[in-house]
Amino acid sequence: MKKRNNPGTIFFMCALLASCTPIATTSLPGDEEVLISYTNYVDGGDELINCLEGSGQPNFILYENGHVVIFKRGQYLEARLAQKEIDSLLAEIENTGIMRLEKIEEEGFDQLILKGNVYRFSRHNFPNRSVEWTIDIINQFEPSNLKPYVPENLLLWVTPVENLTPFEEFLPKPIPQVKEWSAEVDPLSEMGVGFINMSDERRSDIMKEFNGFPDYQIFEEENALYVTAICASFP
Repeated sequence: MKKRNNPGTIFFMCALLASCTPIATTSLPGDEEVLISYTNYVDGGDELINCLEGSGQPNFILYENGHVVIFKRGQYLEARLAQKEIDSLLAEIENTGIMRLEKIEEEGFDQLILKGNVYRFSRHNFPNRSVEWTIDIINQFEPSNLKPYVPENLLLWVTPVENLTPFEEFLPKPIPQVKEWSAEVDPLSEMGVGFINMSDERRSDIMKEFNGFPDYQIFEEENALYVTAICASFP
């Protein structure tokens, strides 16, 4: 289980970094029909942690064409499944009995889409054992041919700070070394604050400033400091 900040940490980070709101899930690509999708949400939490942990974005997507995207060990991975692998996974899920359930619309921060059926619930209080078993199957599913995946739509998260000292206790560890923002990329001071859609023409240049995806870095630009991160708009 991923470690979450305690309420005091969340409050402190929210006050210093940005307002605490979950990352909104955008529509999925129109040329790929979703067969299975599972999304974790958190109730609040600071935006940097949500960004790096993929909160509010699907942790698992299987499209009808066999393209599967999984968020594991802090990174997005993808593979292409054969039809027999898809059939085997669906059979295992259907054996839980979940397909006999009506749609679940409970208050909570998780969403499961399965063959067009939508189930919303809290993973801390599963409404039915078949839902719990299905989530276990999805979380344990890991094809052998996974490779790193970077979504087409990315978000750049930018927050200026005057002093890093108050942040050091709460920033994800290890804290990256402060480095200069490249002069070849649009100035951070002109990009705005919060979540910013990365356009195609500047995406590759911005990603060169980070060590993989998702990732966060601290940059200095004209004697100003910026805590920044790149995260998914949708995987």
